[in-house]
Amino acid sequence: MKNQEQWLQLDALRPTLFTGVILQGRNSIWSLDWVTRYKVQFSNDTESWSPCMNGSQDAVFVGNQDQETPVLALFPEPTVAQFIRINPQSWFSNGTICLRAEILGCPMPDPDHQSIVEQERVSTDKLDFRHHNYNEMRKLLKAVNDECPNITRIYTIGKSYTGLKLYVMEISDNPGKHELGEPEFRYVAGMHGNEALGRELLLNLMQYICHEYKQGNQRILRLVKDTRIHLLPSMNPDGYETAYEKGSELSGWALGRYSFEGIDMNHNFPDLNNIMWDAQELATDKKKVSNHYIAMPEYYTTTEATVAPETRAVINWMQDIPFVLSANLHGGELVVTYPFDCTRDWIPRQDTPTADNDFFRWLAAVYASTNLVMANPDRRICHYEDFLSHNNIINGADWHTVPGRSRWVQSLPGIIGRKAGIHPGGGASPSQGNTDTHTHLRTLLSHQSTYQRVFFGLWEETRAPGGNPHRHGENTPTPHRQSPGAGLEPTSSRSLELCDCDLPTAPPCRPKCMNDFSYLHTNCFEVTVELSCDKFPHARELPVEWENNKESLLLYMEQVHRGIKGVIRDKDTKEGIANAIIKVAGLDHDIRSAADGDYWRLLNPGEYKVIVWAEGYMPLIRRCTVDSDPRATICDFSLTKTPRERIKQILAKGGKLPRDEQLRIRALRMRKLRVSTKILNRRREQQHRHAKIKRK
Repeated sequence: MKNQEQWLQLDALRPTLFTGVILQGRNSIWSLDWVTRYKVQFSNDTESWSPCMNGSQDAVFVGNQDQETPVLALFPEPTVAQFIRINPQSWFSNGTICLRAEILGCPMPDPDHQSIVEQERVSTDKLDFRHHNYNEMRKLLKAVNDECPNITRIYTIGKSYTGLKLYVMEISDNPGKHELGEPEFRYVAGMHGNEALGRELLLNLMQYICHEYKQGNQRILRLVKDTRIHLLPSMNPDGYETAYEKGSELSGWALGRYSFEGIDMNHNFPDLNNIMWDAQELATDKKKVSNHYIAMPEYYTTTEATVAPETRAVINWMQDIPFVLSANLHGGELVVTYPFDCTRDWIPRQDTPTADNDFFRWLAAVYASTNLVMANPDRRICHYEDFLSHNNIINGADWHTVPGRSRWVQSLPGIIGRKAGIHPGGGASPSQGNTDTHTHLRTLLSHQSTYQRVFFGLWEETRAPGGNPHRHGENTPTPHRQSPGAGLEPTSSRSLELCDCDLPTAPPCRPKCMNDFSYLHTNCFEVTVELSCDKFPHARELPVEWENNKESLLLYMEQVHRGIKGVIRDKDTKEGIANAIIKVAGLDHDIRSAADGDYWRLLNPGEYKVIVWAEGYMPLIRRCTVDSDPRATICDFSLTKTPRERIKQILAKGGKLPRDEQLRIRALRMRKLRVSTKILNRRREQQHRHAKIKRK
């Protein structure tokens, strides 16, 4: 591995003005690998190569001093070529030649290849297309509220660790109030702070709805009139500010992903999946096991639990508002995933459907099929997996499993795009090294902008003990040991997350994602949308990304009106009954009525037998038909209180009245979480005050 003649070659497919390189080391908890110095060469035919010059000598560029920090090197003179090589000269003394690189350049007009020159689309919507930091986001929210005060309201659900507010924009014809029978919808973005596109799309969306509402757009008028919309553009403002300071080029794959405390919020919600599955395995009568409104574990409600203040705020938000449908906007891939996001028995990868799998697949397909990039059959893959073969939707657990207490390592397979014209070369041939180690290239040619950005890295294929290669999600890949061998072996990896519960004395801990928690703890159905290959696209790409996602964002919101809805009332008093259980025969997932007795059950077209029950009332059965039109069928219920004679009969026989213990436990745990959250918030505020005093 001491050979300085090794190289990594990229074919840009057409003449390109190369301007620089951004380098990172290998992201691994097992080894320290990065390149410290390197040269660059250019060619138009792969036969004749010219070095990048610094005056009369070959330019030698400074590389990395650690694994993660991106280091930018601009060429002394931009050079036009089709091929470029990175030639490492030195690397960390205790490591090997491992790198992640981004090539900067602009495609040049090529009369011989006009067909591959993509025309940049420009949005006709007059929106504020740029990246907004925290203060700029606040100004934009206020501007939208000032322009459309009758249909918008700004509120906060909490604060980040550093005290930045988690702002939500509400859009409704009666903002600030839940209207009987009107469903609640939410979009959440910025859970990972460096995945900036979702944040900007939601800021664009609120501007667009305001403008179109004022213009009398009938579709928008209906949406605002019939739906209460909540947009949370930045769940992790601390992480975003960190990534924003570095900018699109230097923010890196992980910088800003985590909270200020280093918590990945997508792995920070309580594990309700295994609580339900374990109960089902132990129960003699599985029908008596709760399949909804599952209470969070006791340990999760304490001040010692490793729960981000942002996560606590979102859970509290979910509890306060009866959300029906949601989407969590991420970045780094092009696919829509649906629950469950974790497998049973900790199998690394397995399709793990919910009881509502058909409807979840419909929701995912609605977004994916109308997204202009996902729906393009000729688009490039982002990394190594071609999601077009899955119609750009996949069960989350069949793609990746959210890690928990188990310390299994999910390895990354190398399947990469040689079609893009990238070829490894130099150094010893595979036959001279370890033939069991397969290295592949991945490339991402950004197709949205004339400012061409080329990402590439080398990935080492490893296999799990069972022999099957594992996949990864939009997270940075999973760590694995590097095998010895000849030639370049750059790899990239995801840090293995351990929680407090990994300590021997800690209670069981399997932190999970928001999608599964939303489905099992509340009535809300939620999917994850991976919006773009690039987590932090250039500002000039934002108009194109808006056009790619505009129809998807609108159409997905409209799905909140599918299925059945109604009000559960007391037959005598006509008052709404809160927390009534709505059960659909054949679907092992129930929902509950909201505080006013109204409910919404998302369903595909068909005829359903619906059973409703509430504590102290006799159950009632109705048949409800769902049409194919995106308009919910009204299916009201009037429940009769259990007769006193019936109560006396039950008690006389030594029986017990049915009690909703699950609801009581859930409410108790939620109260405990809120108390511990208040305690922690007061502690942080005191710490911030003391820190300010010391600075003065």
